[in-house]
Amino acid sequence: MQGKVTSVGFPSKVNSGLLIREGQWFPIAMQLATPGSEPVQVDLRCEGADIDGDRVRFLERGVTITPDAGPKRAWCYAVKFRTEIDSASAANSELTVDLIAADGGVVQRIALPPFETLDNQTMLVLDISEQPIVKLNTLETPRWAPYDSARGRRPYYRNVCISQMASRDLPDRWIGLESVDLIVWDRPNPSGTSIAQIDALKTWVRNGGQLLIGLGTSWPLLQRSALADILPFEGQGGTIETQSLELFFSRMVESEVKVREFVSLVTIATPQLSPTAVPLGNDRANGQIFTMAAARFVGSGRVMAVAASLRDLTSAPVNATFWSSLLDLNPLTRKFRENEESALQQLVGLTGSEQLFSGVVRPADFSGVSSVFVAAAFIFVSAYILLATVASWTWLKRYQLTAISWTVFAAFAVAGSALGLGTVSVTRGLSQGVQSSAIVDLEAGSPQARARAWIGYGSGARQNVDLSLSGEGAYLRAMARGPRQESTYATAGSYDVSPQKGTLSDVPLRATLKQFEGFWSGDVGGVINAQITLDRSTGYVSPQSWIENGLRVPLLGGVLLFIDPRFEQVPPRISGQTRNWRNRDPVPPAMNVLALPVPALQAGDRTQGQLGAAAYARAEQALARWIADGAKKPDERPDLLSLWRMQQSWGGNLGAPPDVPIGLENAQAKAALLLSTYNLHLHNASETNLDSIGKPVSLDGLVNCDITHWLTRGQGILLLAADHPGPVQLERDGKPLRARSGFSLYRVRVPVSYTGAPPRPDAAEAP
Repeated sequence: MQGKVTSVGFPSKVNSGLLIREGQWFPIAMQLATPGSEPVQVDLRCEGADIDGDRVRFLERGVTITPDAGPKRAWCYAVKFRTEIDSASAANSELTVDLIAADGGVVQRIALPPFETLDNQTMLVLDISEQPIVKLNTLETPRWAPYDSARGRRPYYRNVCISQMASRDLPDRWIGLESVDLIVWDRPNPSGTSIAQIDALKTWVRNGGQLLIGLGTSWPLLQRSALADILPFEGQGGTIETQSLELFFSRMVESEVKVREFVSLVTIATPQLSPTAVPLGNDRANGQIFTMAAARFVGSGRVMAVAASLRDLTSAPVNATFWSSLLDLNPLTRKFRENEESALQQLVGLTGSEQLFSGVVRPADFSGVSSVFVAAAFIFVSAYILLATVASWTWLKRYQLTAISWTVFAAFAVAGSALGLGTVSVTRGLSQGVQSSAIVDLEAGSPQARARAWIGYGSGARQNVDLSLSGEGAYLRAMARGPRQESTYATAGSYDVSPQKGTLSDVPLRATLKQFEGFWSGDVGGVINAQITLDRSTGYVSPQSWIENGLRVPLLGGVLLFIDPRFEQVPPRISGQTRNWRNRDPVPPAMNVLALPVPALQAGDRTQGQLGAAAYARAEQALARWIADGAKKPDERPDLLSLWRMQQSWGGNLGAPPDVPIGLENAQAKAALLLSTYNLHLHNASETNLDSIGKPVSLDGLVNCDITHWLTRGQGILLLAADHPGPVQLERDGKPLRARSGFSLYRVRVPVSYTGAPPRPDAAEAP
């Protein structure tokens, strides 16, 4: 039999032509063939090393090759871990794929082609259209390379990397798409992809991915395909052919363009909205009004569909608003870029980043146990010195027993040794067992959840065990390296990883800590319910609104996020919304997301009284003082608490605002909250100067967990912290291990309704 590797990760314009992300799954595409007359079954094995130096064998078992049927396509999946701090172009020569025969022998060893690693701050957009959308390439950061922050020259909050791949080359498991932030599929024809590939794409969306589809002439194919149940449109529908789209040309095309129509006819699909779809905008053509764009939330992810082909739409000179609305890109102002470049040159404020990794994985690091060790050692040493010297000598002198002082000192030494051994035994016991942190996604009223977890497992003895996570579609792997140096074991062990089953086999545990990362889905055994009504005249949550904790664990409190309802028309989405309700422009889009502190809730409790009453009273008092000030400045006008203000606190650029629940003030909560809202984070250092440069945030070692795409008209987000490890359980040899302690952030998508009319933007009395 023979095999070859046809691709690794995702195609890109980098030197090697291929990209992966370290610490995350990447696909290895292969072609296999056998010259014999009988079918042959082989295992595929990719071998590397985790951050502890243990050898990791990623196994894809039972791949059948049929003779005379042409080359068979197959995929295996692996993770590359850095074993030392190195560059993005680190050597990958140690990574190979072995073809393993039924007798266990290696038939062929294939070296992987060169690839480069992509930093986790960069947005990876994968275009799988049959005819690639050429204009997407204009979004790539100028003169960008992997791990180049491009500070001072990137046009958006995040660097953008465009990759192109045929839909028929998609991986057949969703984990192969883990590194991708957004997939674009224009005029899709699913008949060219396998059932496994479509299932992988749908599962990727459900687990947090974003899919953008351009319909055009493809709707008849799509409505009968396996993708139909996740699309925001349904029904037969018709088509319109036109050269003019009135609202598109007025809002999405560069203003200096004189000709306000397409060069040739453009086909517009006009199916019905599905019952769960969120309309994002209408347009008019040939006297007919139709839905131009709509979204549908699927689990943690989102599918957005545009009625026309994206390739057709981008034949016109589209502006930044077009891309912001479709890809959730947020533009930086020219002044901010200039300030950032200047600060970088002067090494002011940009000498480092706020690393979220250490906060997110803090429980899995047993950081609290380390503090106990230090405290126990200090107390023991202090007590021993005091008793063995000062106290014992004072007692001897008082009873005139100094003649036996050496005997007494010896007795203290023996007692101290015994006490020391006992202290070590107790503290070592604290370092054993399981501790974890988790980020859990829910919809209000539903117990079905998806979660990412970071797990630390401390063992008291050297042993080899099988580990897994419960739940359908779960996976487990060694934890990725964070932004710090790690040591490796002098004597490396080895273990097997099965992406098919999500299991680790024969994992070597020593009398120390081993850390893992996993994904889980299942029933959390309860629900979080909410009824939220927003007053458009004030931006307040109405007194009739409530939040109920139907989980089995107490919640430390949290924050409710929603698009500011005081706009004349509530924006359908928040990304790219740089004008606020008072027509101040530009402002960071996160300033247009209101943040309401939520109090702690015991299991089974419901909030009582007006949500945010104290915060609203404080805002009214601040506004009254500002109005009374004869020299009031519009830019310093007090307003309701926003996500932007909360983010500056979480990132350490500004102090904490009042009324924030104490449960959100620890390191793990701040890191998890910033990770959840990263796409809207702008690192400012001043409440009044929005072009000031603060400390940026780094996602090194972390998978993208942003959920700001949930923020749409009629949808809000509840972020609720719990001093509890959450629903994810590590299993050892098939038996669950109960986590001793941990932290969880529950992220709940909640519907919101509106009442009242918006205020006049110039109304001084409006809060």
